[in-house]
Amino acid sequence: MSNINFNPWVGKNYSRGINGKKILILGESHYGQSGTQTPDITNNVIKTMIDPSSEFESWMNTFTRFSNTFVGKSLSKDEKTDFWNSVMFYNYVQFLIGDTRESPSKNQFINSEKAFFEVLETYKPDFVIAWGNRLYENMPTVGSALPEIELSDGSKVRGWQYPISSKTVQVLPVCHPSAPSFSNEYWHEAISKFLR
Repeated sequence: MSNINFNPWVGKNYSRGINGKKILILGESHYGQSGTQTPDITNNVIKTMIDPSSEFESWMNTFTRFSNTFVGKSLSKDEKTDFWNSVMFYNYVQFLIGDTRESPSKNQFINSEKAFFEVLETYKPDFVIAWGNRLYENMPTVGSALPEIELSDGSKVRGWQYPISSKTVQVLPVCHPSAPSFSNEYWHEAISKFLR
């Protein structure tokens, strides 16, 4: 039986990936009132965000900022749609969080581990980019640390790897794209070096 409550967004070109690499973008959680959840909530978020007829909402900035940073330039609407159709997006915590100011509980993180590994085994991404240190610090501790990535300013970025049945999946934690401290240039360099 599936442990996944919120099905991941799997872009129509995910299997082809970006430069031949399958990439999972990992968010933390969905917000909403208990009882309003649906298995399609993640898919609906991405569909709404890339639909040119959708009215702009402020939460969309997080996704736009990330895709622009990933590629290293400001994307057109068509380019943004192409980007999100080439990746997976999945929120790690498989329980609704009541309000954007609330954090998932330790138990909610722990009780989402089986679903996360189910996603890794089913879709076999090569790389995972995890949004935010809180998420990264609460992810499973099986596996091992990756060698740190040294950036041009001398700073180093950590990473992790998870063994699954057929491969090893590498994880890069990035500052959450909605955070004021998120630097497009810094994280573009980190992501580029990570994916080499």
